[in-house]
Amino acid sequence: STPAEQAQAAIALGDVAYNSGDRKTALTHYQEAEQVLEQVAHKSPGQEQVWPDLTRVWYKIGLTQSQLADPRQALESYRRELQIAQEWSRQSHSSLDARRELAMAEEHVGSMLQQTQHAPEASLYLQRSLEVYRELRKQDPENAVRRLDVAVGFLEVASVMNQLGD
Repeated sequence: STPAEQAQAAIALGDVAYNSGDRKTALTHYQEAEQVLEQVAHKSPGQEQVWPDLTRVWYKIGLTQSQLADPRQALESYRRELQIAQEWSRQSHSSLDARRELAMAEEHVGSMLQQTQHAPEASLYLQRSLEVYRELRKQDPENAVRRLDVAVGFLEVASVMNQLGD
């Protein structure tokens, strides 16, 4: 099997463990997938199909770390997700999927910052996320996912503004 298939298998095993409540095993599988995907990305930098998988696996690592009560590590993982999403977006700036992943990564970092009592910094990430969601909705106004993204974005921004007292 190819490295990409090995990574997909590790992600699938992680998802099974995660859904059954075994977060530590899920994290191990997600980290295995991440290592394989990072190697693929370094060996074949122009291989665009690795970007979505790498971005999403870092999200899953961060989410799992958050649920294992490790917010510092979760924030670092979300920041790595954001770095990868930024690179993907730079290389595929016309891709709506890349831009949406970038907005979601901004949202993940912002939400974790808010949870860890860093509301002013969180506000910046959440505002940027909302801006991208709004741009994407303008390009496809009838798309229900785009509309939901904007609604969630507004809720996230309102929540952090409330925390800041604005």
